[in-house]
Amino acid sequence: MFSAGKISLSVAEGEFLKLVRNADRHVAVLQFVAKQNNQRALETWQKADMLELSRRQRPFRVLPEVTEWQQEHAQFRDRYRFLVLDGASCVGKTRFTAGLVPPDEFFHCDCSNDNPPDLRRFEYSKHRLILLDELSAVAAIQFKKLLQAGTDWVKLGVSPTQQHTYTVYLRAVQIVIATNTWQADLKRMSEVDRSWLEVNAVYIWIHQPLWEADDSTTCPSTPCATPLSNGASDDFTPSPGIWARRAEEAGRENDVMATLPLRDSGWQGDTWGQHSIHSVFHL
Repeated sequence: MFSAGKISLSVAEGEFLKLVRNADRHVAVLQFVAKQNNQRALETWQKADMLELSRRQRPFRVLPEVTEWQQEHAQFRDRYRFLVLDGASCVGKTRFTAGLVPPDEFFHCDCSNDNPPDLRRFEYSKHRLILLDELSAVAAIQFKKLLQAGTDWVKLGVSPTQQHTYTVYLRAVQIVIATNTWQADLKRMSEVDRSWLEVNAVYIWIHQPLWEADDSTTCPSTPCATPLSNGASDDFTPSPGIWARRAEEAGRENDVMATLPLRDSGWQGDTWGQHSIHSVFHL
């Protein structure tokens, strides 16, 4: 009856306790099932929230540097560069990154507070982009194989006992780091480590919001979520993202998929300047 949702967990536990025999085992099973059901419910709610968010958000600006970086991953290589989006909070770095691929292909990894990347739930057959959110440059140098997304197996969870070690395969998976401390981190690193990061990263300094501007100068609660393709080669078509798909369903594809110009460098009266993002490439 519990599995059918007709009685609550507490009622089911009470019934098993009346049996006395093997009650501890049965209650443990009930608690496990309840925990898994709760997790599935949370995942369903989270997907619904993300879908609603996509309906409310504006499109992102086009960054040719990011389009070129994605083109690299369409080619077969033994290793790839990773993308670093460095800038202040509330400019849309996380949502911009999420919009580079369809929602089911995006894998978010919280690396704040010096947490190492946890990719235990990563699926190579499913996920095509990994966001290492708030990973510092100092921590990044410890995960060279991961960041290069090459043909070698990547070992994570390494410890003196090797008790929780696991491996992942990441060839051609797009790796993005969103941070606001990258430049400060580089200043306190050795020249060797700093040089490795510069050679293997596509670094972009973001000093204005990534979404299309409106008449507000404040940071909106729902910044835009989907960048649009621009300047891609004939053999490469970036995924349109969930915003474009929702717009197509609503019959507004042409409005959303129009090419958006780059703008920037702050407000000038009631208009924006000519360029939106200052980018630095380390080739």
